[in-house]
Amino acid sequence: MIDKFSPRYFLMVLLTLFLLLPAAGCTSEEEVYEMETDEEFQQAVENAVERFLRNDNPETILDDLYETFAERYSEEEIEEYVMEKVNEETEQVNTKLEELEQRVTEAETRANELKEKLENQADEKTLEDINEHLKPLYNWIEKLDTKIEEASDPGRIVELMEEKINTYNELSSIIEDKLDSDRLELNHNLEARDLLNYYHDIENLLEKEKDIVSAYERVSGDNFISEQVLHDELRKTVIPKTETLLDDLKGITTESEDVENLHDTFMQTWELKLEGYEKLAEAIKNNKVNLKADAEELIEEGERYREQFLNKLEELV
Repeated sequence: MIDKFSPRYFLMVLLTLFLLLPAAGCTSEEEVYEMETDEEFQQAVENAVERFLRNDNPETILDDLYETFAERYSEEEIEEYVMEKVNEETEQVNTKLEELEQRVTEAETRANELKEKLENQADEKTLEDINEHLKPLYNWIEKLDTKIEEASDPGRIVELMEEKINTYNELSSIIEDKLDSDRLELNHNLEARDLLNYYHDIENLLEKEKDIVSAYERVSGDNFISEQVLHDELRKTVIPKTETLLDDLKGITTESEDVENLHDTFMQTWELKLEGYEKLAEAIKNNKVNLKADAEELIEEGERYREQFLNKLEELV
């Protein structure tokens, strides 16, 4: 029998305690986070910085971060870290914009100098023809200036300024061609620029027409609920929006034959559809079966024109 007060007894007790210690420490330790290596936090900070640069509400941005990462970092740590990143990114963006402004000035100056040289060499009729060909480029530069003033996203501003530089460089290239040659072939450039201007003019209208198509499809075809629902949607949404779209389309001008033909197809699409929508609403209201068939045929014909328009537009762009 072992004496409970003997050295051997105490040695066994100590050995038992040592064996139990690792088991007692098996509970998982609290995870430690480091801002620089915390991928989830870094992604959130990157998004926050983008929102800061777009002039979103600073308090809302920081509150979103506090709410998500409060268990990892203090408010002071988060705010200090984010503002440091914002300042770094702002400095980089400002440096980039200053560089682009300088390049824009240089490109504009070069184009103006070449234009002045051309004016001194060309006769009045030739110069008038050249200016008419160059007009779409100058119109596009004016639109870019407007877009730059309205843009709030620094990345978008950079893209627009780079496009402005490219446009001035294209102007210079065309004028140089004229100075080096008696013949200036601008038809292709005119059509390309006219198409570009046209596409930017109808960007918002393409979204509007998608809304009209979606509104009609929600109550027709496989989604048909009842003739009354279809009639109400036609009168309240589809027809008024189509009329507005056509008014917008009538206000668009083109400068080349191909783009004018493209626009005519766009107009025909919605003229046919409007006529079809109105006849369909009348057919439902007055229970005219033959008129309903005519209306659906008009809408289908308009859809065929729309497919032609979109395919041609995609091909040209």
